[in-house]
Amino acid sequence: MTETITEWVQRRIPATTSDRVQSAVLFGLYHCPASWRRISTADQSVYAKLALHIKVTYLFFEIDDTTEDEEGSVHHAKYVKSVGKIVNRIFRYQFETNEDIKHDSLYQSICEISRPVGSFLELLNDCAIDLKETFGVTKDLLEYYARSAGYIFSMQSWCGVKDQLHLLNPYTQYHLRIYTGGVCTMMDLIFLLEGIHIPRSVRDNAFWARYFEVSGFLPCRINDIIGVEKEWQQMKQFGKPVDNVIFHYMGATNCSFEQAVTRG
Repeated sequence: MTETITEWVQRRIPATTSDRVQSAVLFGLYHCPASWRRISTADQSVYAKLALHIKVTYLFFEIDDTTEDEEGSVHHAKYVKSVGKIVNRIFRYQFETNEDIKHDSLYQSICEISRPVGSFLELLNDCAIDLKETFGVTKDLLEYYARSAGYIFSMQSWCGVKDQLHLLNPYTQYHLRIYTGGVCTMMDLIFLLEGIHIPRSVRDNAFWARYFEVSGFLPCRINDIIGVEKEWQQMKQFGKPVDNVIFHYMGATNCSFEQAVTRG
């Protein structure tokens, strides 16, 4: 699978190496139905589902890296909101071809800040076209997914603001982290690929919402804990704020690292 995804990305970004892809492959394999892992090598239709799931995961990882590169800059909020908006539009099938997206003014303004993200957005549009043409997912069925996919990036506008007191509200911090973490969005893609439509009446159900939120939040919290040492070093080296709950507590309360770990 790593070779498959790497070759696909290299068609547009020749410099891509397999080590950049492998982490997304592992993440995708551990966040997909067990049945996909069991039968994907023997069933080409299941392999295609798994491949598309991992492609989108990889692209979200790469696009997210470009947003982290802009953290601390004056245009960070504008950039992440613009990326979120165009991701939303991609999954609303607003670009029939990649030539359409290249001529879009929002795409062009994004590329002025980060040129690499342009290629990732074009690949993401390829995924949306595949979702439509190969798997028959309609625009109406994609409405919720398109919105949540955009939120992964647009909600990052709260990272880096000087006044972070709003993050001391546990529910606010918890709710925003669910969106920026993207795990729930990735689960929704699996539902779409499996032909499972979650109606509004179910999404509004308190028990479903709680289950879905917790399943999305826990992997993000684990990621914050696992990555805290690396991100702490990056913050000291580059002086940029990091999208991590521990560092948000430090910024909002001016407390020590140890106190933030205990509170976070």
